[in-house]
Amino acid sequence: IELRKWAENLMRKHHPVDRKKFSRMFSIINNCYEFATDEDINVVQTNLWQKARKKINPDLMVSNPTPTDESQVFTDDERRLMRQMVFADLETYSDRPTSAGLQILFMLETGLRMGECCGLKWSDVRNGRLYVQRQARNDGVREWTKTTNGYRDIPLTDEAQRILEAVKQFNKEHGFKAEWIFQRDNAKYDYRLSYNAANNKLRKLCIRMDSVIKSPHKLRKTCLSALIDNPNVSNRTVQRFAGHSDITTTLTYYSFDRSSKEEQAMAINEALKLD
Repeated sequence: IELRKWAENLMRKHHPVDRKKFSRMFSIINNCYEFATDEDINVVQTNLWQKARKKINPDLMVSNPTPTDESQVFTDDERRLMRQMVFADLETYSDRPTSAGLQILFMLETGLRMGECCGLKWSDVRNGRLYVQRQARNDGVREWTKTTNGYRDIPLTDEAQRILEAVKQFNKEHGFKAEWIFQRDNAKYDYRLSYNAANNKLRKLCIRMDSVIKSPHKLRKTCLSALIDNPNVSNRTVQRFAGHSDITTTLTYYSFDRSSKEEQAMAINEALKLD
């Protein structure tokens, strides 16, 4: 009873808060009870949280609405425009050296997570493939991926290889000689491009395109959605490309309509048209 009242009071205090956030917190309570009821620990006899959880008022839990496609992925026209803007900016702002724009384009071609991209070394590129085996944040590099399935090697598209050549040229022009692919002149981050650089650059690009502002993770969603849409790429291939352990994750959270609203309307009109 105390556990149920505690949970419901917390949910009322912060209402409305989506189900996912509460589930994260409640999983901690559940794990504590799982530990406490272990036969070697034996602090309590029963996982009381499991009983309390079943009696929580379901009306207090709010599910997030289904996100719109335009808030989750970029259209092909936006991808083309971003590419033009990134290369134009490299010339216009040559006195403010950053390869964040190139990093954005590279993520659109590889579907990498932000941390995976920040931790890339030139030695990870071999024979037209990219070997993903670490992740980096501003506080350092971790020599492991998010999950065991995150260790993977993926083919580099023609465009991805052209972007890497542009990065090599950029690094050479600005005297960057570290082992990282995406670099900056800052010893604080071990000369890696900071975790926030692409986010800041992408925000500016979205504003200039008059598009919904999106995070770098939406670059990953765009890439994977494009692969899912292609009939010549199997779902299992997309799953391995993404580094997911479960194909359901790929199809549920990374499949969005990348066409514009006008294109969607035309497709619906065509589908429902009577001969």
